[in-house]
Amino acid sequence: GSLRDQVVYPNVALAESNAARIKRERRAAKKRGAGAGASSRSAARRSDDAVSSSAAEEEDERVKRCLRLAGLGKFVDGTVPGVGLNTRHLEWNDVLSGGERQRIGFARLFYPAPPFAILDEATSAINPDEEGTLYQAVIAQGTTVVSIAHRLELRECHELELKLLGDGEGGWELHERARAGERKWALKRRSAR
Repeated sequence: GSLRDQVVYPNVALAESNAARIKRERRAAKKRGAGAGASSRSAARRSDDAVSSSAAEEEDERVKRCLRLAGLGKFVDGTVPGVGLNTRHLEWNDVLSGGERQRIGFARLFYPAPPFAILDEATSAINPDEEGTLYQAVIAQGTTVVSIAHRLELRECHELELKLLGDGEGGWELHERARAGERKWALKRRSAR
């Protein structure tokens, strides 16, 4: 699918219809030109077209914003020639690096802004210096994040940390990130089966 499809998934049909509508309306506008004396019916139709085109263009701007938040603005800001929202590839995995694929995952997370997200090694192929920015943007949109990760740097993006003890008895510890002036992480609760 298109780059737009990668972001709006699973709402691909809606995105494709919006893109097609924009193309049709632009072609129709070129044909109509700026001719005077149009009937009131055709003027009303142009007004309806402008409203639907405006909504589709707003949707495209939303998709572009999600890509920029995810660090993929180069694909929609003209930095990568010939690539835009309508660019299609049979297999995006062959085109994008591992980190770019993970960033597409974040763009998909920014698009619907869900109330919560479970992320499993979501930044393993992204530079550790950049992953905090992605997590902070997700949290800033109001999404509660549950992460499964090996990188200790991600601890700073969370309020709580669950450690599975691997003691053969189902033991676990829940640590809470401390407030200013306290120990960095404090044991909140510990349990075993």
